[in-house]
Amino acid sequence: EIGPNLYYNNDYMQSGLLTIDKSNPSDPQISSLGELEILDDEVALLHFDFERIHKIDARPIYEMYNDDSLVAKYQVVGDTNCTESIHNMGSFGEQYDAQVANIQLVPGRKANSVAGKFASNSRFGVFSMGPYTAG
Repeated sequence: EIGPNLYYNNDYMQSGLLTIDKSNPSDPQISSLGELEILDDEVALLHFDFERIHKIDARPIYEMYNDDSLVAKYQVVGDTNCTESIHNMGSFGEQYDAQVANIQLVPGRKANSVAGKFASNSRFGVFSMGPYTAG
């Protein structure tokens, strides 16, 4: 659902497509994209490369929102407001982007690579694997 209200906007956006074409019974064709994309189980489901830290609303996550917005501007992980994210490059895709705070990007072990440096106040969580708080 999209629109200015948290609920009942009556306006929607397509987030995935799955097509199974059986017009030729001997050769069915399957195609998919977005939230309904068929997973490639030959590659990592979750993969974070730490190459960039993005604003959390750069790739909205389904069902992650704030009280005043359908697109989250922050997510609380533990006791910290996370306003940034690291994109999941694995086949689970953007629904499993990580919400992060206080992570510093530093040179990695391999030439021309980047790593994440974590401190005691760093936070890294994946909303779709929640919950972040007890309850």
